[in-house]
Amino acid sequence: MAKRKIRTISVTPELTAKLDLFPQENWSAVACRAFEIRVKELELMNITDVQEKAIARLKASKLKATDARYRAGEVAGAIYLLHRAEFSEMERLERWNDTCGNDRLQVIGQMTFRKLAAVMTNEDGTEDDIDAEMRRTNGDDINDEEWLEGFIDGALGKYCELKGQLG
Repeated sequence: MAKRKIRTISVTPELTAKLDLFPQENWSAVACRAFEIRVKELELMNITDVQEKAIARLKASKLKATDARYRAGEVAGAIYLLHRAEFSEMERLERWNDTCGNDRLQVIGQMTFRKLAAVMTNEDGTEDDIDAEMRRTNGDDINDEEWLEGFIDGALGKYCELKGQLG
């Protein structure tokens, strides 16, 4: 891995206060992702060849789209935990996530939300209802790799936040 360079950015006190409300968030990673997208946009402005410009534009668009799908999944996962999830579902999801280890992204890439619901419910018959509810509220993106990754991170992130208070 390339050595990282530390950059300092200036943030307003109002934004700092809002960021401080979410101490578990990796704000450095969020900023890096925004920087990546902006660099792609700037690169696009400097290209004169039509085909190269189209490729650069589509690459920038792809970054935005995958990021948006991840964030939508992350929000859906947190909402699911707060309004519907059962304790045993989160225990199963956490164990499954730990078992996947370094292969997690590869495993997620071969999954559908229905399969993830089956992991959470231990195939007790409610996975079809969960899948239908997610599809109804979030559309067909629920089977995209980025959305699934976001869902898992959102649900487990919120679960870990609350777990210590469960006794």
